[in-house]
Amino acid sequence: MLTRQQLDDYKYRLMNMRDHMLDRIERFNDTGLGDSMSKSTSELSTYDNHPADVGTEMFERSKDFALREQAMLTVGAIDDALEKMNNGQYGKCEVCGKDINPDSLMPYHIPLSV
Repeated sequence: MLTRQQLDDYKYRLMNMRDHMLDRIERFNDTGLGDSMSKSTSELSTYDNHPADVGTEMFERSKDFALREQAMLTVGAIDDALEKMNNGQYGKCEVCGKDINPDSLMPYHIPLSV
């Protein structure tokens, strides 16, 4: 069973992590991920570019998409954890209902301020 102090600490850390992830998502969106590749690279055509340059740009863009998606999944998981905290279900196994070891609840060390 988690103490009120532990819950408050976890909630604080999760909220900081959530803010950090939302900032990350916004930065990725500001790089033009929602635009076509030609618009985001300010190129009218990739025809006159060396194929290796186009490949590098495609790789970087794909990487940014994957990192943004991971940040979005993390925000979803944090939102789920916060909802469980509000419902009094945080720290309980969804299958059997038993308490989860508090050391297992935060798999990554999330500092007090991210």
